[in-house]
Formats: sequence, structure tokens, C-alpha cells
Amino acid sequence: YYNELFVDPENPETIYSTWTNISRSEDGGRTWKTVPLSGVHVDYHEVVWDPSDHRHMLIGNDGGLYETYDNMRTWRQFSNLPLSQFYRISIDNARPFYNVCGGAQDNGSVEGPSRTVNRAGIRTSDWFNIGGGDGFQCRIDPEDSNTIYAQSQEGNLQRLDLRTGQSVNIRPRQATTTGLTPEDMPAAPAGGQGGRGGRGGAPQALGRWHWDSPTIISPHSARRLYFAGERVYRSDNRGDTWTVVSPDLTRNLDRAKIPIMGKIWPPDSVAYMEATTRLSTITALDESPLLEGLLYAGTDDGVIQVTEDGGKTWRKVESAALQAAGVPEFTYVTDMQPSPRDSNAVFATLNDWNRGNFKPYVIKSTDRGRTWTSISGDLPQRSGAWSLAADTVDANLLFVGMEFGLYATVDGGAHWVKMSGMPTSQVRDITIQRRENDLVAGTFGRGVFILDDYTVLRELTPQALAERARLYPLRDAYQYNELGQYEATWGNTTYQNPPYGALLTYSIGQAGTDKMVIQIADDQGQQVRRIELSGDQLTPGLHRIAWDLRKDAPAATQQGGRGGAGFAPLGGRANAGPPVTPARYTATIGTLSGEAFTAQSKPVSVVVVPLPR
Repeated sequence: YYNELFVDPENPETIYSTWTNISRSEDGGRTWKTVPLSGVHVDYHEVVWDPSDHRHMLIGNDGGLYETYDNMRTWRQFSNLPLSQFYRISIDNARPFYNVCGGAQDNGSVEGPSRTVNRAGIRTSDWFNIGGGDGFQCRIDPEDSNTIYAQSQEGNLQRLDLRTGQSVNIRPRQATTTGLTPEDMPAAPAGGQGGRGGRGGAPQALGRWHWDSPTIISPHSARRLYFAGERVYRSDNRGDTWTVVSPDLTRNLDRAKIPIMGKIWPPDSVAYMEATTRLSTITALDESPLLEGLLYAGTDDGVIQVTEDGGKTWRKVESAALQAAGVPEFTYVTDMQPSPRDSNAVFATLNDWNRGNFKPYVIKSTDRGRTWTSISGDLPQRSGAWSLAADTVDANLLFVGMEFGLYATVDGGAHWVKMSGMPTSQVRDITIQRRENDLVAGTFGRGVFILDDYTVLRELTPQALAERARLYPLRDAYQYNELGQYEATWGNTTYQNPPYGALLTYSIGQAGTDKMVIQIADDQGQQVRRIELSGDQLTPGLHRIAWDLRKDAPAATQQGGRGGAGFAPLGGRANAGPPVTPARYTATIGTLSGEAFTAQSKPVSVVVVPLPR
């Protein structure tokens, strides 16, 4: 479906065809041979020649961009392009910094730190592979960050132990699953090849599976998994065995009978049903963090099902209830999010792109799925919805991942604002790291983005923004030595850590001529540090600045050390003031006239703590 022909610019008889591999014809297309490309990824899309040097070529494939200077004999990959396509992302609770894992298109599943203690930042080499194939939903045990679940297409789920490197396939199979009926049993393959199954002797799998099958770890037990194909499976021993806890929750449609481009296609059509996922599968699954056994499942054929007893009974949401919220029948359910604050509330996103309808469908129920209302508000009308995350404190603070960006609302969905600081790209999955109050977004084409400590949004109101100046609450600040011995090198691209220290968020309501500062004081009210704001830091709007957890520098700093520059550990700069001791401090924004400080808002608490190990 992605085949394309490229004609050699110096010889029209030489033609290249891109597909899983690259084929070449040297006789105008009469005969073809596969071009051997050692060490290069598969699934090719593009071939480009340098007009000044025919031996210099670029090829693009599912692994990225490659370059040759010797007419395709050797290749190098550009490893510094932030183009990762994540279907799903997840986080853990590791100390001192949590990790992010994600399933990438045709590049397996990978994991890496949200930040490091290295001054250089987060290096490519800090990331590692946790699964193969096309990566999809992966999960990290919330109590043991060394236990990871990764998945590739068709429900191939594995459990990886980072301590030993041992990986075990835990996909539900007949031998490991209870609760099956005779109708659920897979038929023996033709030709009498029963027993161990077909190709490769692998045991036969059960049911229908989406390429991106939803997997969750129960918020009520770290050993309990839920995994969904056309039905839901539960494991209480990390995937060693499974129990069926639902019937088929889909419409069980026959995709061969559904028109494509206005017609039913015969089975011998070119590439008929190749490289495509199954139809009528569960695509969204989650459990209420407040009520054990309350689960919601959504399907790719437009069904939402609810169980309030852990799967003993299921209640189908009637199509009329979804249509009352403006959702067309059969619309693909992309995400289900039970409220973290109200056990009766649940959110859903649905996307009808596969029928040429690009409207966003973001809906909410306050009665466990019986009735629904639209909270799409003023979202763009040609940007489908993929994922949603709800704040744990403010019921009106929501985030939604869209086809063209990340959006937030502080009024429950009446009005949405596109969040700046990240590219306009498909935001396929979002999640919240609750301990750090970070919003983590996985994009399909530009990697992972993290909004550090979004809690300011809980207090963001027109009244707050209109104040002369205001400082907002913040999370605890970790104090530690940043390591300088690890540096960015060629081929090991590095991205910045969050700023070291306490991340102070403030707003300026209107520009003024007074000198504006942020003053840090200890528990006795004595000034510890004064940070002067200037230039763009004083323009109306929301701003951030980091206090590096140091006191004011002495009036006359003693030069010394290497080459006359003082050495400053604990994340500081040379010739800066000494580090503060871990304790509780206050920060206040205000104006300064001479040495007279006038507060413009209430002080906020800043807790400095040693880095947990």
C-alpha cells in the first residue's frame, strides 16, 4: 500500500521500487531483484539522489533516514531526528526520576528516564529496548519498575524482567486461560496439524486482537492485569494465567461485507486486507481508580460496555445514548478514562476519521455510562480526538490529545486552549505522573513531550491573570549534585533536562515600570535569595523561572580554582552563592524600590528536599 517507483536520474532503464524491501530493475522494469541493504531498517518510502553526486543517496523508511556516499554499499543512519511515532505511552513511579515507556511504529517498545542527574541532559543512550515488532501499549509495574509489559501487534504481550533480561510471552492461550466455552476454542489447522499449532509450533492464540490491544494494570492490585481482544481477560499473577471475564463485547462485524470507497471488494483484490488490523475488537479499556471492579471497554466499531462487578455482568451503552452526545453510530472509541475524583463519572474520546469525518468527539458521563454529554466545546472541528487525561484535584481540568496538538480546559470542556511549546502533531496518547504532577504526551511523529508540574493550571482563572503579579504553588524541589562527566557526543543526541532547582511559575497581569523581583525567605522570614525579573520576563502572561537552590552571591566573590573560575557543586554556577540547606522556604513576588520590598501576592511554600534514591 506504500509502493512507489523511483527512476534513476542518470539511467532511465534503472528503476527502484520501494516496499518492505527495495527492488531494482536495470532493464526498464522487465525483471527485478531485491537490493541487499545490510544494517538498514525495512519498509521503504523514499529514494533521493544528490544531483551533484550520483553515488550520494538518501533513503527514508520506517527506521528513519539513511545516507550513502558509495552507491548503496554502506549506509549511516541519522540518529538525531526527533521523529518517533508513538502509538501509546506509559510511566512508572521510579525514584529519583520516573521513566517513560512507549510503543513505536515498527520500532518496538522503548523506555527511558524523564530526567537525569547529568548536566548534559537525557541522552539517546539512556533509552533502551523493551519489546519488538510494532510497539503498542506497554506498562510498568507501579510497585516494581523492573517488571515491564510490552506488546506488539495481534495481542503479542510479553513480560520483561530488567534484572535478568528474561522475557516471557504471556499472551492468553488455551492452555493458560480458564472460563472458555467450546465456541471459544480455536479450530485445529487444516491438514491435521493439531496439538502444538501452526507455523513454528507455537500454541494457538485465542480470539480477535487489534494491532493496538489495550492493556492495563489494575490500580487496586499491581499483580492484576486486564487485556482485551474482542473480550476481556484478567490475570491475577502478572500474566502467567488468565480468566475470561467478558463475552464478545463488540458488534462482531464481518469486514468483508463492509463497503470500502463505495463498493464491496472481492477477496482476490490487490493487497486485500493485508497489513491491516482486525475489525470488531476492543480498543480502549480502563478501571476506576476509586472503585475496584468498575471497568469500561470501548471498541473500534462504536460500542461502549460497562461492568461494575469485575466482569461478572456487562451493560452495553445504547447507541442512542452516544448519539445524544453527537457521536455517529459505529465511531471508533480511542480512549476511556474513569474519573479520578468521582466514581460515577467517566470520559471517552471517539474518532470517526476512517469514514472521512474529522470532528472531535470528547464526551462525559456522570452515571457510569448510562447517559452522555459532549464536552468538545470549541475544539477545532477538523482535528479528531485520540486520548484524554483528567486532573486528580480539579474536576474541571482536563487534557485531550488531538490530531493536531494538545489541548487543555479549566472549565470542564466548555472552552479549550491549544497548549504551546510542542509541535502541531498527532498526540496519540497522554498520561499524568501523579507524584510529580507531570503531563506526559506521546506524539505520532515527534516523540514524547513532558509538561513539568502543571499544577498551576488548577489556579489559573481570569481573575488570577488580571492581578498585577501572582506566584503559583509548586512541587517540592530536589537538591543534588549535577554530574558533569557525561556529555553529548556525535551519534548520542541529548535533550535538555528540566531546569535544576525550584520551578517557579508566575503571571504578570499588566506591564509596569517598577522593578519586579521574586524573594526567597527562610522560616524566620530572612531573605535568602532575590531574583530580579527583566525583559520578556515582565510581559503580561504566564512565565517560569528556576531558583537554583542557592543563596544570594556574596558582594565580592573570591576568584579561584581552575583557571580563575570558582567550582560550584549542587547544580550551581561558578561564583554563585552557597547552596541552601534542605528546609521549607517561602517565595513571594513583588516590587522593589531601593531596598524596600512590596509583595504583590501571597507567598508560596518552597520545600527543598534531598534527592530520593
